[in-house]
Amino acid sequence: NFGMGIGMALIFLQSAQFPSSINDSDKIADWFDQGCPRDGYTDNVSESYDKLLAGTYSSIFLTAFHILLGTLTGTPDEIDGRSIYYKHADARFYQAGAFLLGGQISQLP
Repeated sequence: NFGMGIGMALIFLQSAQFPSSINDSDKIADWFDQGCPRDGYTDNVSESYDKLLAGTYSSIFLTAFHILLGTLTGTPDEIDGRSIYYKHADARFYQAGAFLLGGQISQLP
């Protein structure tokens, strides 16, 4: 699920920052190509920059939301695993670190 979230982040960021006439990011690219002159920072460049930042921040939000929803599906398994841990901890089978490390290693592909 985390990998899917990162993949979606790359797609969202690419679409948010792609120079196009929709988000006017080509105006920002032209301004950068000119060496970022002060007199070249017009209202059009400022508005384009705001649109670019809005797209970037929205892609970060959508990525975090995607990871959140993906991890919510694994919550029941974590709850079940916790009850097993408590039984083993009461019986003093092993320490908490060993339980955590074993659980993480068992999830590796």
